Amino acid sequence: MSEIFERWKNARCVFNGDFYSVITYSGYRSLNLDPLGGNHMLSPDISDEKLGGAVFNALSKSRFIPFENLGDFLDNEKGEELYNQWVTEMMGFHRYRSKRQLFK
Repeated sequence: MSEIFERWKNARCVFNGDFYSVITYSGYRSLNLDPLGGNHMLSPDISDEKLGGAVFNALSKSRFIPFENLGDFLDNEKGEELYNQWVTEMMGFHRYRSKRQLFK
């Protein structure tokens, strides 16, 4: 792929042995999980091409949010709520009984 991303594009890719999680992060100077961005859960046997495509998708949805438009986006309580929701979804989807299994 020849797409070049601007410096402020951010995503997170994590592999715990059971799945890959690719998530979009957006913001101004501080970044938060972006509920409007890409959130991909991928199996461990995914091809490099498809994993790369998910990363590019997450990066393409990352947004620079001007200070004047931040509003609630960087609200710590809202960020914590989104994170806890993500953890709950991951645990339910993979049938983990504890956070320790998720973050192994």
